[in-house]
Amino acid sequence: MSVWKPFKVVMKNLFQKPMTLQFPYEKNEPVDGFRGRLLLDLEKCIGCGSCVRACPNRALTLVELSQETKLENPGKNKKGVYPKFYQSRCGYCALCVESCPVDALHTTQAAMISVMDKSEVIYSPERLSQPEK
Repeated sequence: MSVWKPFKVVMKNLFQKPMTLQFPYEKNEPVDGFRGRLLLDLEKCIGCGSCVRACPNRALTLVELSQETKLENPGKNKKGVYPKFYQSRCGYCALCVESCPVDALHTTQAAMISVMDKSEVIYSPERLSQPEK
């Protein structure tokens, strides 16, 4: 091993752009195929529960909509139940998305989903249908 090798490495890196980002001012964009938070289409959901059965972490349960959000036209959802999402249990495997027969569940590009309050990681069907801001 040469004595000059470390010196060469230091000189090479001295004139290169840093590899780190100044977070939160600079952010990387998520790559294609990134699986972030779930998004539910209430109009498409039929309440079959296949997403709940497919989830290995039990991050989804079926619940009824609240009274103030009852849909005027529930469409094909005769049971009136929709998935409730527990983000803290999710492993982001997207098995629930793959198992949905009517394509009502999707993953989003939402990468920054950390919160300070535990209650914010529980998504009611109404909140699950709203895109992240």
